[in-house]
Amino acid sequence: MRTLTTFQKQSEEKGSKLARTVEKRAEIEARIKERVEKEKEIMEANKEVEQRERKEKEEFEQEQLLKEIVFSLLSLCLECCV
Repeated sequence: MRTLTTFQKQSEEKGSKLARTVEKRAEIEARIKERVEKEKEIMEANKEVEQRERKEKEEFEQEQLLKEIVFSLLSLCLECCV
């Protein structure tokens, strides 16, 4: 038959083991949360870069189209005048 102190020691060991498990789980969850936040920041930064590049590309294409139109009109004017 077990004595009261033996029972208390086993109970304390189980409690401390449970506390360690909970602590480890909390540390893992904290690391995961930190990684997720970093990934979100990276994704947001990439999205901003992509949006800026797309805008610059659109502006460049509009500028090129405008140049084509102007040169076409100038060439037509020159043909008419000559």
